Amino acid sequence: MLHELQKDELTKPYIKEIRGLGLMVGIEFQDYPKIASKVQQKCLEKEMIVFTTSIFETLRLIPPLNITQEDMAKGCGILRDAIREVCKAMAETSK
Repeated sequence: MLHELQKDELTKPYIKEIRGLGLMVGIEFQDYPKIASKVQQKCLEKEMIVFTTSIFETLRLIPPLNITQEDMAKGCGILRDAIREVCKAMAETSK
């Protein structure tokens, strides 16, 4: 799901890299003003906590090892929607 965002016309200009091993994943965004923090805030509004790496434009995803497939799917959907919403807002303000 995350790699699909790198191909999506709306989100691909803003995503620099998706990396990780197993459940530990990082999404690095391009150097736009505080995009990782904006995605973090959108996720929080949707009742999901994600972490940033503070000085880098990167979200850290570290779900518990015992996460269910249903919760993982729900979290991926929330994250996808949050990234798309922030990228859409960024695209509209850059016009």
